[in-house]
Amino acid sequence: MVRVSIPGRVIDERYTRILIERKDLTLMDVIALDKVQKGYPISKEERELLRKKNLIEGRHPNLYVSESVAAKTDTQADYIRNRSFGRAYFKDMVVAYLRTYHEAKRAEIEKLLLDKVSDALNKEQKRQFIKDLLVTSQIFCNLPEPCLLA
Repeated sequence: MVRVSIPGRVIDERYTRILIERKDLTLMDVIALDKVQKGYPISKEERELLRKKNLIEGRHPNLYVSESVAAKTDTQADYIRNRSFGRAYFKDMVVAYLRTYHEAKRAEIEKLLLDKVSDALNKEQKRQFIKDLLVTSQIFCNLPEPCLLA
């Protein structure tokens, strides 16, 4: 007996269009891709298969559909929100803030960057990303002292 569970009960019809267009995809590939899009966990095997076919990006468990899938499913804005900008982008924002205002509290830096960091991360992961960025960029934020350029 074979049992299939489809999260959310209905596969997004945009993903069924991909199944029709791409002959190399199986129904299970499309179901796994739909799980990723809905934020459900997928197995290691599904993850490896989808990565091999360039259908997903991100680090486990923060996976999201790839740029090409987003383009075909009209979810480009979601893709951009999920992928992260380069560290230089964030560093440039902090440096511009510090050049303008000469100092900043850590909370101000977080307010500046938090909503720009990848939506694939939870709030704590975003804060850790910002902390790591500040350390590796030699921008010093020692609480309760203001942030300064090195």
